[in-house]
Amino acid sequence: MGGLWAGCSGRTFPFETPAGLAGTVIGLIACCVQGALHCSGAACAALAGFCCLPGIDSISVHHMKNLRLLSVLLLLLTASCNSGTPGGSGAAGGAATVSADDPAAVAALEQAGFSLKKDAAGNVAEVSVSADQDVATALQRLAGLHSVTVLRLGGPGLKDEAMQPLAALTSLKRLDLTDASSLGDGTLQVVSGLPNLEALILRRSGFTDDGLKHVRGLKKLRAIDLRNTNATDAGIAHLEGMQSLVDVQLEKSKATDACLKSLAKLPLKSLNLNYNTEISDAAMSVITGIASLEQLQMEATRLTDVGLQDIGKLKNLKRFGCRLADVTGVGVAKLAECRELTRLELRETSLDDDGLKALKSLKKLAFLDISECRLVTADGIPELAALTGLTYLELREIKKVRDESFAALATLVNLTELNLEATRITSESVPVLLKLQKLERLHLAGTQLDDAGLVQLGQLPSLKYLDISNLGATDETIAKLRAARPGLELKVN
Repeated sequence: MGGLWAGCSGRTFPFETPAGLAGTVIGLIACCVQGALHCSGAACAALAGFCCLPGIDSISVHHMKNLRLLSVLLLLLTASCNSGTPGGSGAAGGAATVSADDPAAVAALEQAGFSLKKDAAGNVAEVSVSADQDVATALQRLAGLHSVTVLRLGGPGLKDEAMQPLAALTSLKRLDLTDASSLGDGTLQVVSGLPNLEALILRRSGFTDDGLKHVRGLKKLRAIDLRNTNATDAGIAHLEGMQSLVDVQLEKSKATDACLKSLAKLPLKSLNLNYNTEISDAAMSVITGIASLEQLQMEATRLTDVGLQDIGKLKNLKRFGCRLADVTGVGVAKLAECRELTRLELRETSLDDDGLKALKSLKKLAFLDISECRLVTADGIPELAALTGLTYLELREIKKVRDESFAALATLVNLTELNLEATRITSESVPVLLKLQKLERLHLAGTQLDDAGLVQLGQLPSLKYLDISNLGATDETIAKLRAARPGLELKVN
């Protein structure tokens, strides 16, 4: 026999039948495959030896043809085992080998004032700088770093023409250009070539609407932050069709109702339209069709009760905020249909007692801010007692919060933070506060507690922060609180 079988005759062969031989061969193939081709050295040697099996000339020609095929497969498997991975990289688990960072590049960046954070392998994973001066030369050193996943660049010392070195950061997942006001469209053109980018923060940077066209090439982009920018509907239109996007931040941009047309078909989970005064109820007719939404922020927009009529369609909504919006209890009552809500921010709205009654059905609510809701009365406050899952509650500047109404809130035993600033509670409410054993942060500035009541607060076992500004607490009271709670952060002025 020649070829694969050359030199095999004349040796002792332990198997008496071709079926036995074939079974052994197939078994070894299965073993190698099951081990993801990571065979031991002994197994690889055994596989290689099958091309020179002893006693082979006693097998029929018919079986020999089949065994030749099996032997070829075995040789291929052996090669794969020797390489360590199907791709031959030799890295355990199929991971690509990453080159070590250039020590000179690391040193140069540190000398230039860059902050570097390394991973477990000792390579730089995060790079940050706030540049007041030109750092173009230092940026060229980024090419010597091979594992950077997070890059933060800010400050007036950055220029578009110096950003080309970013193209070498092919592992980059998060790019934060907050306060890089000198960076614009040229930088976005470079960024468009980063294949693994997932988050792009452009807050207070200097791009134009036209520059946002470069973002369309980022196929893995999940989040874009355009807060405090001049992005208009024309720029936002470039996001249309980007099916990887789940988080769009447009707070204090130039967005209007029209921009929602470009976002309507995205699988958004988070949308921030805060402080866009051209966003109105018309936007909500589109937003309520984005069934995937989990977070919606509409603070200081022209939202009214009309816009909230269909908010119940957002069955996955977990967070909603409409601070400073012209929303009353009628609109807030519609939020009761959003049973997954865990965070609700209604500060400085026209929320009233009827609205509070409707909120009782939100059993998953953990965070509630109704500060400065001046239509809430002493009759409405006890309605909050049903929200026993609350961990955070803001009642700041609700003048109708007095000892009598606050007493009902002793049921809120899961609270870790409570803000009662500028309410009318006195030391008579201290027994209620002492029932809230999980409290870590307590704000009492501008209330009517006296020294005798304040001293008792040292009994709260979890308390870490206490604001007693403008209460006129004596030095003796402050000393007693510090003695009772070593490490307590006290705000007294």
